[in-house]
Amino acid sequence: MKVILCSILMSTIFAQSAIAKQLTVFKCDFAGLKFYITVEDKSLSTRVGTSIGIGNYAQAYFDDLHKIWIIVESIAGGTLPSTLTTVKPDGGAVHSRHTIFDSNKVMHSQSTGTCIKI
Repeated sequence: MKVILCSILMSTIFAQSAIAKQLTVFKCDFAGLKFYITVEDKSLSTRVGTSIGIGNYAQAYFDDLHKIWIIVESIAGGTLPSTLTTVKPDGGAVHSRHTIFDSNKVMHSQSTGTCIKI
């Protein structure tokens, strides 16, 4: 009985340790604005920030036809979209931002740069 219980326990521990998240990571640079995009491949749940896997919540989308990544970054705990980054297969990218200051003032910017898969 102890042998069976030990075998079940060991196989459970091994199975859990063998499950690792597969990530796609981009290192982005837009005229001095540098950040990482970390995409969890299965759920496409994403983080955008200054370090890999850390930062604002985002959701990634992948266009199979054109092989383009689209990342929608959110603020306020993931409830308000704030940026859109589109990454082409060659690493060329476009980054658009809409910053809300108050109900009458929204600043916007758009730039081109690179997001290289690492």
